[in-house]
Amino acid sequence: MFVSILEEVTGGYAAQSKSIWHQMTDRYMIEDVNLAPVVIMLTKDNWVEYTLRYIVAYKKRRSTKDLICERLLIRIDETKGAVKLGSVTFEITATPDLDVKIHQTDGNHS
Repeated sequence: MFVSILEEVTGGYAAQSKSIWHQMTDRYMIEDVNLAPVVIMLTKDNWVEYTLRYIVAYKKRRSTKDLICERLLIRIDETKGAVKLGSVTFEITATPDLDVKIHQTDGNHS
């Protein structure tokens, strides 16, 4: 799901950038990199975290991120609950009674 959305939204830009990047690596002897969209999964204690890596024109980074998030939410909704977003929230509903006693002194310490 993630990779297909990245391909839809950023695949054209990645394809355009590939030939330009190869010219740069040949001319400046820099390391070649994978320009294709990539999804990286990390397992945490109680959840799974995904990082979506893609290239995009600098001036379109925010609108592209917004479009990717929008399409992700639509696709998640289309799963009819098979895929869910998770979030950790803690609510403190009650605290024990505290008995606090304050002793005042007259300020003379002998």
